Amino acid sequence: MSEVPGVKMSTAELRERVLELGRRQAALIEQGVGDSYETTEDPKTRRAVMTWGLAAIPEVQEASLNGDPLIALADLWALAMQTEAFVANERVGKYLGEARGLVERTARQMASESEKLAGQVLGPADVPRRRAQVKRWADANPITSATFARPTASAVLARTLSDERPSARQFIASTEERLAALDARLEMMNTTLLNRIRWTMQLLIEDALGTADVASMVAELQQFADLERKRIIGDIDRQRVEIFDQVGSERAQIFKDVASERTAITAVANQMLAQANADAHRLIDRTLLRVGVGAAVLIVLAALAAWIVWHTSRGPRGRVSSRSWPRPAPGSTLP
Repeated sequence: MSEVPGVKMSTAELRERVLELGRRQAALIEQGVGDSYETTEDPKTRRAVMTWGLAAIPEVQEASLNGDPLIALADLWALAMQTEAFVANERVGKYLGEARGLVERTARQMASESEKLAGQVLGPADVPRRRAQVKRWADANPITSATFARPTASAVLARTLSDERPSARQFIASTEERLAALDARLEMMNTTLLNRIRWTMQLLIEDALGTADVASMVAELQQFADLERKRIIGDIDRQRVEIFDQVGSERAQIFKDVASERTAITAVANQMLAQANADAHRLIDRTLLRVGVGAAVLIVLAALAAWIVWHTSRGPRGRVSSRSWPRPAPGSTLP
C-alpha cells in the first residue's frame, strides 16, 4: 500500500478489514433474505428474495477475496451501489414485491459500511471524490438481469482508488498470503453454505410441488448438496496440496542456494588460508636465512678476534734471548 498515495494502513491490515467487510455484507444479505421471508406470505416474493440472496452472497465473496485488497474494497463498494440501483429499478421492484424495502435497506447498509472503510483507508477528505468515481462506474455498469448477474469492477476499477497505473500496484502474492486467502475463502463459504443450500432446496421443492414423490425429490436434493460440498472441499484440498508442494520446491531451492553460497565461501576461505600459509612460510624462511647469515658473521668475527688476541700475546716472548751470559765470580777480573 506504500505505492498508493493517500493510503493510511498496511496491506495486511487492509486485507483483513476488507475480508471482515465481505463477511459483514454477506451477513446483511442473509439477514435481509430472512427478514423478507418472514414478513411476507407471497410465494413469488419469497422466491424472488431467495433468488437474489443466492446470487448476491457469492458476488460479495468473490469481490472481497480479490488478491489486491484495495481493488477488493472498490469492488465491494461498487457492488453495493449496483445493488441500490438494481432495487430502484421499477421492473425489479415489482419482481421483489413486498421485500423491495428490506433489500433496498440492505443495499444502503452495504454502501455505508464500504464508504466507512474507504474513509479509514484514504482519509475522510478524499471520500467524496472516490465515491463519485465508483458511482460513475456503477451507473455505467448496472445489474439488469433478474438473476443478479453483475459486471465485476475488479479489472475495470484498478485505478478508481489510486492515481497510479495498475501495474505499479500489482504484486506476486507470497505463499503465506495465498494460504490466508484460501482459509478466508473456506471460512466464508462455510459460513453461508448451509443457508444457501436450504434456500436452493426450498426453491426446488416449490418447483416440484406438482410431482408425485416430493420425498424422493428432497432426498435427491440432499444428496446433491452433499456431493457439492464434497466437491468444494476437494477443490480446496487440491489447492492446499498445490500450495504446499510449491512451498516444498521453494524451500528446496533456498537450501540449494544456501549450499552453493556456502561452497563458494568455503572455497574463498580455503584459498585465503593457503595464501596465508604460503606467506608465513616465506616470512619464516627469510627470517631463518637472516639469522643464519648473522650467526655466521658473528662466528667469523669471533674467530678473527681470537686470532688477533693470540698473535698479540705471542710477539713479546719471542724477542727475549734464550742465551744467558755467565756472571764473573766476585773478586775476579776479566781477562
